[in-house]
Amino acid sequence: MARATPMKLPPGFSWEGDEENATGPMSLLLEDRQILHIRPQRSGWVVEITMVDPERPQPEVAVRSVAAGMRWSARWVNGRRERLQKLLEGRV
Repeated sequence: MARATPMKLPPGFSWEGDEENATGPMSLLLEDRQILHIRPQRSGWVVEITMVDPERPQPEVAVRSVAAGMRWSARWVNGRRERLQKLLEGRV
């Protein structure tokens, strides 16, 4: 079976961890600041949003693998990149 590849991230975003193998915890960074973290929990994985947005709190999201978490995270970031950039710059 072919391994699914993560979606492309917008400019300024990058993964920290073993992106090639997607087997361990991963962090998504925006200009070296952690936005979210994919970590193991029980028999699965959880995407935990670490960047605090006072207007839009985010729950943790359960995913079945690191690769699935990376895909979910890329979709989440692509839909919120302007808001995340404003939060990073303190304009919110």
